Amino acid sequence: SASAMEEDYDGEAVRLLLEKSGLRPRGVVICEPTSLKIATGHRGRALIEVHMQGKSAHGSIPELGINPVYKLRELIGRIEALADELSRRSGEHGSLALTNIYCSTASNNSVPQDATIILDRRLALGESEELIGREMNALLAGSDATWCFSDIRDKTWCGYEFLFHSFLPAWEVSREDPLVKAAVSSYDAQMGAAPDVIKLGACTNGVTTAGVYNLPTIVFGPGDMTLAHSRNECCSVEELVAATAIQAGICLRM
Repeated sequence: SASAMEEDYDGEAVRLLLEKSGLRPRGVVICEPTSLKIATGHRGRALIEVHMQGKSAHGSIPELGINPVYKLRELIGRIEALADELSRRSGEHGSLALTNIYCSTASNNSVPQDATIILDRRLALGESEELIGREMNALLAGSDATWCFSDIRDKTWCGYEFLFHSFLPAWEVSREDPLVKAAVSSYDAQMGAAPDVIKLGACTNGVTTAGVYNLPTIVFGPGDMTLAHSRNECCSVEELVAATAIQAGICLRM
C-alpha cells in the first residue's frame, strides 16, 4: 500500500485498508529507510494535550487576569524532570518531549484565557494507555491542569472523515518468526553476508500492522533514517536496487 497521512496519522490509512478489505497478510514489510538493516520492532508514540485554564484581561491591566502560561511553569519543570528520568533508564525505555505550546487569546494585547502544551511521549514495549494515564495523573497532581490523549478529527483527500486516537503501541516480532527468517535468508542470498537485525527508535505504520492487528511485521528499506525530514534526504541507487531484490526474495520465501 502507498499510505497517505502517515506522518501526522501513523498507521491510520493502513488501519482503514485492513478494516475495510479484511486483508490479513502472512507478513508485512514496512519500507521505511533502515540502511538495509532488518528492524523487528520499534517504540510507540502517544500525543498528549495538557490544558491550563486562566482568566483573560486586557494587557494594560494584567493583574485583573490569571495568566495560564505562568501557571504552566511548574508543570513544565516537572515535565523536564520526567523527561530526564526516562532518558536515564537502562535498556529500552520511553521518552518525553514538550513539542508545542499555544494560547487562546482575544489579541496580542490580552492575557490568554487558556493555554495548552503538547507532549510527545515515546513508548517502550509494554507501556499501556493505563500506565501512561497514571503517569500523567501523577505529573499533574495538585495543579489545575487537565490532560487527554490527542484525538484528532480530520478528512482525507477523498473526503473520508475519521477520528485518530493518538496512542500507538510499541511492538516487537520474534527473530524466530517465519517473516524474520525469510528476510535474513533473502538478505544473505543477495548480499553474501548476515544482516544487522535491530529495533528502530522511530515510529512507522507498524504500530497498526503489528501493534494493533498482531501481524508479523518488519521494517526494511533503503536510505538512512537519520536523514529523514532533512533537506538533503536521499537514497542511493545501489541500496534501492539491493532492497528491491531482497524484498522480492522475502515474498518468495513466505
